[in-house]
Amino acid sequence: MTEPKSPLTTLVEFMLFAPLGAALLLREQFPQFAVTGRERLESRVRVAKMVGEFAVKTGKQELERRLAGRTTPTAQASAPTTDPVVQTEATEVAEASTTATGRPHLEMNEPAVAVADLAIPGYDSLAASQVVERLGSLAPDELDAVRRYELVGRHRRTILNRIDQLVA
Repeated sequence: MTEPKSPLTTLVEFMLFAPLGAALLLREQFPQFAVTGRERLESRVRVAKMVGEFAVKTGKQELERRLAGRTTPTAQASAPTTDPVVQTEATEVAEASTTATGRPHLEMNEPAVAVADLAIPGYDSLAASQVVERLGSLAPDELDAVRRYELVGRHRRTILNRIDQLVA
């Protein structure tokens, strides 16, 4: 049976022999640690690359699908431009989706609406269901302001569809 170690012996082992043993073991095992670390890192990088490539591919397909479903522009800018950035932005605004009645959601000449101008206080802090509850009490011009604000902002289909039902 072994005798219990004295506190002094335990302290010497902890302060001197343990770090010395760790250093010697590290010296012997360092090449294997480097190989293991490289393999694990490369494996994680490969997985991250595959996930990233998948996300980009899926996003591209979704974008192409959405662009293919867009309607042709019904309203063109009054003065054609040769600047491709301006043309792209004008086309995107003009190609806004249409309601079931065929009325464009957003016309080129419609100004943006500020949240302070909406008839619903605290609009940005409300969930779509809370906004929908309040739409029935709004006048047509107030509904139109909410529609324009929603199209420029979060584009919540629940709100836009309810506005279309109320206006129709």
